[in-house]
Amino acid sequence: MNETQLSAADKELLFSGRWALNEALRVAKGQGCPPSVSNYIRDAIDVVTEVLDVENPSHVDGDLLPDTQGTPAELKIEEETLDGAKTDPARFKVYAAIGHNAGTGSKSIDGLDEWGTSKLVAERMKQLAPAYGVELMIGIRDRSKGYGDAMRLHGHRSDVFGSQLNLEIHRNAFNGKVTGTEFIVTSDAGSAAGRFFAAATSKFYPSADLRGKEGIRDRREGGRGAGFCRNGKAPAVLTEICFHDVESDWGKIRDDVDREARTYLSAAVAAIMFGTEKVPSLSAAGEFFDQVFPQGALSV
Repeated sequence: MNETQLSAADKELLFSGRWALNEALRVAKGQGCPPSVSNYIRDAIDVVTEVLDVENPSHVDGDLLPDTQGTPAELKIEEETLDGAKTDPARFKVYAAIGHNAGTGSKSIDGLDEWGTSKLVAERMKQLAPAYGVELMIGIRDRSKGYGDAMRLHGHRSDVFGSQLNLEIHRNAFNGKVTGTEFIVTSDAGSAAGRFFAAATSKFYPSADLRGKEGIRDRREGGRGAGFCRNGKAPAVLTEICFHDVESDWGKIRDDVDREARTYLSAAVAAIMFGTEKVPSLSAAGEFFDQVFPQGALSV
């Protein structure tokens, strides 16, 4: 690795030594969710994966390290308490996390914040959820924790909530050179769920370009998005619906928060209903989806 390949943000994170010192202190204190050698190794791999993203300086995650200030109160969504929460067993239960934190993800071509635009979608999903028979909980990354612990906390909270599907909402970026939609997964159950998200996206956005094999990016061996997807008992999907540093891609998404929210809600419902069935292809997922929403999910 040539140091000159690193962006300024990469260098600041990598060579400050803060993340390495933090990991060492946590090992010494026996901290973690739960503390284990494998978790610490995964933490280090996840952080380095993000920091050494030399090919994509436009998508550096600047929120990998613990922030002693925590998450500013004004940026928090009012989160439901898990203690003694009364839930409706008849509803589908979805945990929707907002990727990154304010000001720490990538920027759209028109300067909008990745977290801010994803937050709008999560909030709209919350409003629409009852119409889809969904009980939805919004998750915020805890800035007081390092990346690995924050992702495990997402998993823990989703488990206590009783989530049947975990979702993390993102926008993609690659120096303004790439377009398309992809769904990151780390398990067979996640892949099945991911196909429903790809099918729903194709129906809601007919011009969508699904990247990779039918839009699915299997990262069970590690890489971007693996930290969220491998934590929690429920199948998990990380959505990258567009590259928002490209006008042609971002323009399809930017001004229709409602459509994006309905895409994810309908995909989640179909995935929960048929996720245990064999879903070998995108076309099979599309057929199942049409059984759930014969009149179209936009009509809900």
